[in-house]
Amino acid sequence: MNIYKESQKFTQQWLFLIPFAVLSTISYAIVQQVFLKHPFGTKPMPNFMLIISFLFVIVLIVLQYTIRLITIVSDKEIIIKFVPFLTKKISCSEIKNLELVEYQFLGYGIRKSFKYGTVYNINGNKGLFIEQVNGKKFLVGTQNEEELKLFVNNLRNLLKLM
Repeated sequence: MNIYKESQKFTQQWLFLIPFAVLSTISYAIVQQVFLKHPFGTKPMPNFMLIISFLFVIVLIVLQYTIRLITIVSDKEIIIKFVPFLTKKISCSEIKNLELVEYQFLGYGIRKSFKYGTVYNINGNKGLFIEQVNGKKFLVGTQNEEELKLFVNNLRNLLKLM
């Protein structure tokens, strides 16, 4: 059984700058207000809220580093994993159309699109468009277009898709 597997993660540096800037500000506020006993700002936030905010931003940063988009295509099924949130399995018998497309920027993460249905995207503007027999549509971003194209062409021939 032939298998295509791709794993992607966020590599855009600017996506990491925002939470680190917020974390730096909250850290400075905690040092000033909690440890040095100088209220931070004209309307200081309660200490416990500063600490909760700090922990929340830490969780967001860890989440950014752990998010992965894993695509597995075989002659039996297509598996889309948006780790740690979901796993979607589509049997090849449920596929009506399968094609590689180039799209305009649709955003990062899991999105809805009128044209492509549910979009799973980490980076770039190329992806695997999947249309099911029941009318549901999915688009999975890829960074390995050429390798995926070869695999999809073979799979199309196997499934006798247009």
